[in-house]
Amino acid sequence: MRNKRKPILIAIIVVLVMVSAFLISDYIRFLPNDWVEGDVSKWEERFPDNPAYEMALNCNGYPMFKDPLAALKQFKIDYEELLDRKAKEYNLPPLSKYNYWDYKIAEVPPGEEQYIIFLFCSCFANSISEDENIW
Repeated sequence: MRNKRKPILIAIIVVLVMVSAFLISDYIRFLPNDWVEGDVSKWEERFPDNPAYEMALNCNGYPMFKDPLAALKQFKIDYEELLDRKAKEYNLPPLSKYNYWDYKIAEVPPGEEQYIIFLFCSCFANSISEDENIW
């Protein structure tokens, strides 16, 4: 009886380790970059006046959100209709921290309304990964 439980116990431990590793890596991946104060007014003024969109400069001098996940949550509320249209037009899943790049690279037709998605996704990328600074 004991020998039959051992493989099951090992399998459970392996699954728990894998799930833990995924959760920890996901948490670390979306930690905000280090930031410094600087003039970010030309970017901040394009977003609604909301503390979730508070910006700074990352270590390379690119605009970023101080709290990128709060900014993402608020952006999805403020621009729900625009994001829904973009998702439908390009057959995209709802905007998330995992697929923001798809929204950024989808064609940006002329007009401030569509540009806000590109701008948000660019600043979001600058906020979470030092390797994806695109300005």
